[in-house]
Amino acid sequence: MLMILTLNMTCLYQLYLVICIMFNEANKLLLLLLLLLLLLLLLLLLLLLLLLLLLLLLLLLLLLLLLLLLLLLLLILSFIYRTPSLNHVTSSPYCNKFLMLRHHHLVI
Repeated sequence: MLMILTLNMTCLYQLYLVICIMFNEANKLLLLLLLLLLLLLLLLLLLLLLLLLLLLLLLLLLLLLLLLLLLLLLLILSFIYRTPSLNHVTSSPYCNKFLMLRHHHLVI
């Protein structure tokens, strides 16, 4: 009877060891899966950050393009609505007399 009880206890102890080893391996596997999931999440976050940076760069490029188009429009408008040059203004006889008088007063 004692021998059967001892054999039973040994079997239970062996079963306990097998369960512990399996649980330990399962824990290692679970930890490995958790680590892989964390690494995947980190890569996804890095990809999202890279995408956000790319979007910001694209927005900056679009803003620069808009600024260049605005400058081009201002340049075109400045050629269309150009103020008359000083030669056109001073070509009238009145302006010529005024400039001559002013020059004459400066000489005196």
